Amino acid sequence: MDISMETRGRVKLRKTMPGEKAKDAGLTLPEEMKRAMFECLDRFHHEIRSQAIEKILLMFAVIQPNSLVVATEKDIRNYTPKLTEIFDKFSNEDMFREIERLWRHLEAAKISVEEAKK
Repeated sequence: MDISMETRGRVKLRKTMPGEKAKDAGLTLPEEMKRAMFECLDRFHHEIRSQAIEKILLMFAVIQPNSLVVATEKDIRNYTPKLTEIFDKFSNEDMFREIERLWRHLEAAKISVEEAKK
């Protein structure tokens, strides 16, 4: 990392405890810069991964148990196209019909929302 840095002012010193070595006292300026850069790269990697996972969760939202039980008809109609555009074996109406059938079954079996979430 051939980045030139100008140092000004006094060097920051830290008291060492018994048993500590001088290397334990802290990072040098280049080491601190390298640590900060790696921290930024880790953060970017985490955010990119989080965005990818969020996209997958939105795609499969219609078949997640929590969505099946709690979501409204409007929510389900918004979720189904995201799944059916990738998996062409399913149609929007078939998916919605099956979800309505599940809702009727839960209602007939007198299963509460809390029980169904488990």
